[in-house]
Amino acid sequence: MSGDGLHDGHRERMLKKFSEKGIDCFVEYEKLEVLLYSVYSRTNTNDISHRLLKRFGSLNGVMNATISELKEVRGVGEKAALKIRYLGDFYRALSMEKPKKIILTDTESTVTLCRSFLTFNNSEYMVALFLDNRNTLIGRFDITDCRPNSVGIQIKKLSLKVVESQCSYVILVHTHTDIPTLPSESDYITTRKIANILNVLDVKLIDHIIISPKSDYSMRTWGDLKDLWT
Repeated sequence: MSGDGLHDGHRERMLKKFSEKGIDCFVEYEKLEVLLYSVYSRTNTNDISHRLLKRFGSLNGVMNATISELKEVRGVGEKAALKIRYLGDFYRALSMEKPKKIILTDTESTVTLCRSFLTFNNSEYMVALFLDNRNTLIGRFDITDCRPNSVGIQIKKLSLKVVESQCSYVILVHTHTDIPTLPSESDYITTRKIANILNVLDVKLIDHIIISPKSDYSMRTWGDLKDLWT
């Protein structure tokens, strides 16, 4: 069975969702489902991802399974098992590469880094960069849903990621789709909320940078954060 019919256009919608919001918008089975597009050209990978996760318990469990174990799952043949196992080994090899340290000591270096991965579309996109006590980048959290009614939920998720990272400093960066890149009133409100929560966690918000396709604005440079540091 090809897996088409009710699922016509599903892959395109999932890839569009990833393109606009990034991988963190997916739940676990969706992450595996999309990954398996490279393994199955037409089959409904949603069903297979559910079966794999049920069998192995997690994404990590799937990617660490042996070829013979993978073949025990309905819908996974010899070729598919080989490809899944290869992907698991590939990602493990990639994770063993020692990344180059990135030190962010000023607005220019932060903007340059963020322009290498940020996209500008019809919706705002926020990134929280986590730094250690030497300003070395140790992690990042993408906030792809910046609508007013979802900000509270995103801040809770951010707080959890901050604790997990054990960072000392946070830099917020978010996109504006047009010029000028001046902060809005809601930008200031959100910044203050996040800074207050970080203070409780003994973490300092050291900048909030707004980037548009052709310009940028640093709250630290313009003194907008001074009253948060006292």
